[in-house]
Amino acid sequence: ISTDEDLSRHRKTKKKRIEIDEKEQLEWGKGRAQIQAEEEAMRERSFVQNESFARFKDDVRLDQEKKEIIRKGDPMAAQALKKQVQLKGGREKLTNYIYKGPEPKPNRFNIRPGYRWDGVGRGNGFEDKVLACKYSKHRKKEDAYRWSSADM
Repeated sequence: ISTDEDLSRHRKTKKKRIEIDEKEQLEWGKGRAQIQAEEEAMRERSFVQNESFARFKDDVRLDQEKKEIIRKGDPMAAQALKKQVQLKGGREKLTNYIYKGPEPKPNRFNIRPGYRWDGVGRGNGFEDKVLACKYSKHRKKEDAYRWSSADM
């Protein structure tokens, strides 16, 4: 009797494993966000299928979609972005870190410190030599011009 029970239990677990493997096989290569986006797109498509072809001025859904779009140059864009983040329940990502420390030494590419560079010069002095040469050439030209036009 125990062998029959063991055999049936073994078949059930094997069946469950096969089902789990099939599910994992279908979802392989996708993360949670991709699956959610796909489901949202499917819901959107099914909703659009059931909608009438024509849209009118008083279409509440269309109006809401247009309100959610954040346009460049909009003075209230920051407020709208905060509202969207709160509705989604997520956290706002820090995209561009603005450096608030002391003014750094100039560099030849005029790169401002930010989220990619902290403003600390870790070079061997080459940058300083290049800038000194650049500024001295400009200064020499200016001095020559002033000297030549001093009598006029």
